[in-house]
Amino acid sequence: MIGVDLGTTTVRIHVKGKGVVLREPAVIAVTRGTTDIKAVGEEAYRMLGRTPGNITAVRPMADGVIADYTLTERMLKAFIHKVLTGPARFLRPTIMVCIPSGITEVEKRAVVQAVHEIGARKALLIEEPVAGAIGAGIDIAEPVGSMVVDIGGGTTDVAMISMGGIVVSTSLRVAGNVFDRDIMAYVKAKHNLLIGDRTAEEIKRTIGGALVLPTDEVIHMEVRGRDLIDGLPKTVEVNSEDVVAALRASLDKVASAVRQVLEQSPPELVSDVIERGIVLTGGGAQLRGLDVYLQRITNIPVAIAPDPEDCVVIGTSRASTWPTCCRTPATATTASEAPDRGELARPGPAGDGGAVRGRPASARRQPMPTSCSSKVSAWPASGWLASSVTPASRLSTTVTGTAPPSGPRMCSRVPTSTSRSSGNCSLGTSMSSSSRRAP
Repeated sequence: MIGVDLGTTTVRIHVKGKGVVLREPAVIAVTRGTTDIKAVGEEAYRMLGRTPGNITAVRPMADGVIADYTLTERMLKAFIHKVLTGPARFLRPTIMVCIPSGITEVEKRAVVQAVHEIGARKALLIEEPVAGAIGAGIDIAEPVGSMVVDIGGGTTDVAMISMGGIVVSTSLRVAGNVFDRDIMAYVKAKHNLLIGDRTAEEIKRTIGGALVLPTDEVIHMEVRGRDLIDGLPKTVEVNSEDVVAALRASLDKVASAVRQVLEQSPPELVSDVIERGIVLTGGGAQLRGLDVYLQRITNIPVAIAPDPEDCVVIGTSRASTWPTCCRTPATATTASEAPDRGELARPGPAGDGGAVRGRPASARRQPMPTSCSSKVSAWPASGWLASSVTPASRLSTTVTGTAPPSGPRMCSRVPTSTSRSSGNCSLGTSMSSSSRRAP
């Protein structure tokens, strides 16, 4: 089982039993006009802005979705080959990929197709807020509201989760890359200095912050770039207060998204969130003072999940190993795994309690111990930490595709006595019955 966080800026891969085995920038360098790969990952990232005329280094992912399908497929294949070594390279693994909660069906199909093209046996999808909640140790299977804010490189996802599904969610394309562009624009407007993406990211990581507390010391940093007036190299000094001012507009949009989800959520779930708090995941959660900033706006405790950068990919890998027998809630937009053909995953009848024909009710939920430390000591012990899991059928996003043909023609492919799986037992039954009715 392999979990992949196919992010806009960084690709992370988690292998069951080995942990996070790959963290590399989502950058690929190719010969201009062709698809010949020169470098991938960290080596290609060092080429950004420094390539000659015949080589170009690009990011094939944009705003959390695939911008260049061919380059994304080749980049992902190169990363998988780095992870799978020895005899494992000849196996076809099951790969689960996390995606933003607000992408379209066409964008989902592009991810599924790219995963199948690199040789995966099965391609599964899961929404980033759900994966982040699992990685943070939140018990999303309980009938209790949990709120997750995942700030990545291309998108920010805010979701209210309960009973293994998303109740209310919103996704906005304001995240780490937009923060970098805000810093570039601020330095350009104030100092007439042109800087690149890598310099802006370094400023954000070194002295960036959502606010400056009275007890915080103002941090200064020298920034080098090209003067827009005379075109010569120039060095200026930027402090943390400048970065806070540069990021104010984008952070206000994130705060508005949080308020929007709280306003649209049922009051009982909002009451649970007030007691349990909001959890921040993703690399953007490490922005200095962001938790205090959101806490001041919402008046709700806010905590940063342990290991926020790897939180999503860890949850993705955990979800890929869970049972898929439970039905998808009718009100949620999640679904179970899709077979190789990408057939539709359909929910069971309402009121069946999640049972599947021929499977005992005790197998509907299987606990998996997890551990997580909270940064808000005032929260109760029964807060957002948990030691149980939720089935993947309530977590992963529907993988759409072409449903298998029905009728007697399928009898030769699927025997009457054996169904494809427990989740597709109804499919095997319909095939056998059709064959019996055939003249």
